[in-house]
Amino acid sequence: MRPAEMILVAFRVCIPALFCVCGLAQQTLPHQQTVDPIAYTVEVGVPGQLPSEIRVSKHSSGAIGVTPGRRISAANADPGKAKLERAEIAAKLEGETIRIDLNLLFDNDRKETAATYRLQESEIVEVAGLPEYGIGPFTLRVVFAKPLVEDRTPTDQLQIANNTASLEILRFEKASPSSPTYQLEARNISNRDILSVALYIPDPENRAASGQTASGGRARPLIKTGEVWKTDVSIDRSGRTTSQGFVPQPPRVKTLIVRAIVFEDGAYEGDPEAVAEIEAMRLGRKVTFITAIDVLEEALKQGDREPAELIKLLQEAVYALPKEASEDLLAGIISRFPSLSDGARSSLKFQAESGIRSAKEMVIRQIQTFEESVTRSSAGVNLHAWLALTIAHFRGLADIR
Repeated sequence: MRPAEMILVAFRVCIPALFCVCGLAQQTLPHQQTVDPIAYTVEVGVPGQLPSEIRVSKHSSGAIGVTPGRRISAANADPGKAKLERAEIAAKLEGETIRIDLNLLFDNDRKETAATYRLQESEIVEVAGLPEYGIGPFTLRVVFAKPLVEDRTPTDQLQIANNTASLEILRFEKASPSSPTYQLEARNISNRDILSVALYIPDPENRAASGQTASGGRARPLIKTGEVWKTDVSIDRSGRTTSQGFVPQPPRVKTLIVRAIVFEDGAYEGDPEAVAEIEAMRLGRKVTFITAIDVLEEALKQGDREPAELIKLLQEAVYALPKEASEDLLAGIISRFPSLSDGARSSLKFQAESGIRSAKEMVIRQIQTFEESVTRSSAGVNLHAWLALTIAHFRGLADIR
């Protein structure tokens, strides 16, 4: 079980604008694109639309979102059942075969694979869709991928501003002249460990902002006193998205702001709004891990059950964990930061629920990984040992001593 006390949260905020998202693409491709020796493109064809593409290779996989129909399906009409939120088509390379999964994602964070297809280059399959979920027919086709072309659109330039006294900036420069990535090195010059650092890039011209927050835990601080912290910060290619597509524009100078830091004792330097957001996310994660620990400890008392049976019970219990932040949690944060603006207060709910969601997804993944090991093992597994180890792991993530 890898240490997960160090978390990095990246975000982008678009300030009021009406838009429609018809699909979500997630590609695990590096910033500096390299030519894969063998790469394929999975073309997803929907009647009346241009094909969507997923590039897969030994080094990359990906997924695209499938938008269910607007009509309320029979499967979503039952108030006692989890409702479908979205679907995705995920593809990855397995040997010389492309594995393509049609996944259903429900509002309780359950993920169900409705169908799996295995195709080779030049093969096509017609999928009837899932009418009960409002997903119509589509085709899947695998072709050799075109070589990646380096994006030479100029990047915006970054300068840095530091709102803290205890984090000394040592180096901030581009990884290479054409890279969209900057490298930041900073030293903790205080006598206290730093648990979190919030970075922020305002973009008033496009009514947007982006940033990232890095956090550790008390057992594993992000930056111990006297230590140097290194991180990468990516900047977009210079341009804007219009109805005609991406339009390059001359590079601009933007400012990366070290917005706030939080120490091990809860004290902070910088913007209190940023600190309140960090606290909201931390508490969202913590309450979810604590609830998950209760579920796992209850399972420890049921050692007479078969592993497969207990895993199913665990999964259903975790799927049922709440996704909403309680009013008490939010009120507690606001009481610590009474000067917050109305806008900042409204964002706390989003941050807390982001923490809840990330923790819940982590618990689900841990159970799924164990389930896969049970399926693979012919010698049996030690369920009691796994439960005890997982409880200890989540206690560390929740900073429970």
